[in-house]
Amino acid sequence: MNTTAATTDATCEAAGQTVYTATFENEAFELQIKTVDNIPATGHDWGTPAYVWADDNSTVTATMVCANDESHVITETVNTTVETTDAACEAAGQTVYTATFENEAFETQTKVVEGKPEA
Repeated sequence: MNTTAATTDATCEAAGQTVYTATFENEAFELQIKTVDNIPATGHDWGTPAYVWADDNSTVTATMVCANDESHVITETVNTTVETTDAACEAAGQTVYTATFENEAFETQTKVVEGKPEA
């Protein structure tokens, strides 16, 4: 009898496999093949989120890429909220843009700009 094993690597979402093959010298016995899912899936390894603001600060897009498979990407684009403060004698007015994401992997982003937004 001759036995061989071949493996399929695990991915982020799928277990890897080992395929065992037994070949017999005596033709009375058939080739035997057994597939075993015995290599655990690796899971995702999300990198640090990147945040990109629209030129007018109206939206922010957050993106994370899996280090194990760059085709696995999570992205979310949200509208910002805007709060303004009026100028005072010794302080310029400000506009505060805030982006809050539904996905908990992304952190709230805030940007402060001197002056009020253009209409």
